[in-house]
Amino acid sequence: MVGNSTSIKIKLKNVGKHLARDVLILGRIGKTYLGVECESGIAPGDMIDLYTLNKEDLNNKIEIEVTYRDILGREGIITFIKEPDIPIF
Repeated sequence: MVGNSTSIKIKLKNVGKHLARDVLILGRIGKTYLGVECESGIAPGDMIDLYTLNKEDLNNKIEIEVTYRDILGREGIITFIKEPDIPIF
């Protein structure tokens, strides 16, 4: 997360050694969906912008689910969750 006094940018970085392929990102604040982001691939070390949130959004549960294929074509899923009472992901 990167932010200033009024908004927070959610970014995703591939920290692995290989290309993440067919990346699908689904974000949600509480019961409200933020939208779906699709990337054909994210190279190692690359960072992409996902969502810009208001600071008030941090008072809600935030979930970001990332589905991808690894170098062998296997599907992987990572879910990042920020609970309302905890200030960080």
